[in-house]
Amino acid sequence: MKNAAFSPKAVALSMAFVLFMAMFTACTQKDKDAPKLPPIESMVIDFTKFPKDEGKTADETATKNNFGFAAVNVGWWSTVLVVNLAIPVAAFYESFNHDATYSAALEKWTWTYSFNAGGMHTARLEATLNGIDEVHWEMYISKAGAYSDFLWFSGNTKTDESAATWQLMKNPTAPVPYISINYARSSSASADIRYTLVEPGIDSGSYIEYGATANPLNAFYNIYLANGNNLTNINWNTTSQEGRVKSLVHFGNDEWQCWNSMLEDTGC
Repeated sequence: MKNAAFSPKAVALSMAFVLFMAMFTACTQKDKDAPKLPPIESMVIDFTKFPKDEGKTADETATKNNFGFAAVNVGWWSTVLVVNLAIPVAAFYESFNHDATYSAALEKWTWTYSFNAGGMHTARLEATLNGIDEVHWEMYISKAGAYSDFLWFSGNTKTDESAATWQLMKNPTAPVPYISINYARSSSASADIRYTLVEPGIDSGSYIEYGATANPLNAFYNIYLANGNNLTNINWNTTSQEGRVKSLVHFGNDEWQCWNSMLEDTGC
């Protein structure tokens, strides 16, 4: 029996199909490119640039009350966030070391990996497009023998990295909304991030806001404690360490209280 010959028409159709599939595959492959992971600063407040008192002083009679009050406020928030958010933050940092896989059926990218944060955990970070300029993110974390696929945080970020909103849960044993995060960047030299406590309680509504500016005092914290309606404003220069603090509740007035490069009290 002889093999049937392919007609010129069949050959042409076959070539057209192959060309179409090549173009489709190329297009699909482009669509599979994972969205860029959000910048670290869209979720994590930078506490490293705040001055640290190393005990040095230019004047033995000098006091450091102004800086000390500012440092206590910053330190309280730093401790709260480090203790409660260590695991989800570690999971977020680790995501930058891995590549995503794409599911055409779900139209979703997934990063899956292990990380160590007081013990080994596994993470599954999922991303889906939300319109043409926004990405929705969900971070699921598991720990063998403890919990599985706990949705620790979720949020939306702009693809141009100009804005982000996040919600973090407290922990697997207390699966309630804990902190909301709002991040906005207007330029390379100006950005701010705010953590707000949303867990029901006397501290609900309290927040800390950190930002970088182009001003001589180029960094700031605004710290609000709902219990006592206490707002504290802090500005400082990240190079010279000079700064100032203002708190009506603590100082009894709405004036700035300053410190110099040695963190000593000084006039403003």
